[in-house]
Amino acid sequence: FHSLTHLKLSLSSAREYLNQKDQDMFCFTTGLKYLYLGDISFDRCLPNLFKGLNQLETLILENTRFCPELDDNHLMYLSGIKEITIKGWINIKTRVVLSLTNIESITIKSITLDSYEIFKSLTKLNKLVLNEMENYIDRNIIKSLINIKNLDLASSKIVFDVPKSNQTISNEQSKSPKSKKAKLNQSVTNQISNNNQEDSKPFFLDVFENLKSLTHLNLYGIAFKNIDNTIFRHFGNLEVLHFGHISLDFNSRLVLNRNLFRPLTKLIHLDLTQSQITIQGNDCFSPLVTLKRLILDECNVYSSKASDFWDQLKNLEILSIQNFKLVPKLNLYKLSELTRLTELNLRICDQDLVDFSEFIKQS
Repeated sequence: FHSLTHLKLSLSSAREYLNQKDQDMFCFTTGLKYLYLGDISFDRCLPNLFKGLNQLETLILENTRFCPELDDNHLMYLSGIKEITIKGWINIKTRVVLSLTNIESITIKSITLDSYEIFKSLTKLNKLVLNEMENYIDRNIIKSLINIKNLDLASSKIVFDVPKSNQTISNEQSKSPKSKKAKLNQSVTNQISNNNQEDSKPFFLDVFENLKSLTHLNLYGIAFKNIDNTIFRHFGNLEVLHFGHISLDFNSRLVLNRNLFRPLTKLIHLDLTQSQITIQGNDCFSPLVTLKRLILDECNVYSSKASDFWDQLKNLEILSIQNFKLVPKLNLYKLSELTRLTELNLRICDQDLVDFSEFIKQS
């Protein structure tokens, strides 16, 4: 298998164990560039587990257990690795990632990190994905990612938007000195208390101000106290924005207007999936002159000038409006004004079927 470049190893039975005699498995795959390990437990994990994989560029660990824990000695053979993904149940100390000096992309999903501080030292990091994290992400960590280009925080908890109810829970958990998670939550709660002194100014003004190179941002499912027109002020280079399923205090609707989108002059892709939206004015999308893809799936949109809603999207090439509701009623004939449209994803209700049939005939 010296010619093998991609290997995906996943054991179908309930988390199989690989013991010491099995751990020279990679000695005949020295040309590997991509390695996926899923639902595996390495019993008596030896430091030379990854020996010979110095050409490996991508490592994905999903529900993988190492006994003892994976440490710096295990990763010393992975000097060329550029991308690492860690998902689900796994016992690995995040500090070991520091030994991967050439790392460019990190994806971590659905686990609790012992610390977020490691990301401050990874100077070559340009992509960071932290999805569905079980502990709060410190705003100061985000501020330190000055070279990041792709930041994905979907469905994670950011320290500047912790609900009061969660703060109370954090206080109760912090009473247990044995809980590392409780100590972390206590630290977060203390910072929230300090940040509350700055509630008069929008929280986004300083969190992303150092991320001048950011081109991709995913804030899907993030909870916000409020959103004002300065939220995208630092995103002049942004090309892709996922801003759907946003949670606002008091069940508020997401208000879109020209001033909100004014800084996004390079935006190509906008995803507002599962949003309750109010559109202000007939020029809401006019600053998005480069927009080519718009996703409005499962959105409930109110626009006082619905007939002018599509006039601002002349360069749009891809539009997805599945389970989309517009008040006043969606006028399918207006979509014919999108002369550059090459892909249209629709899922419409029965009352629109007649209009849709006529729309297709005339398009």
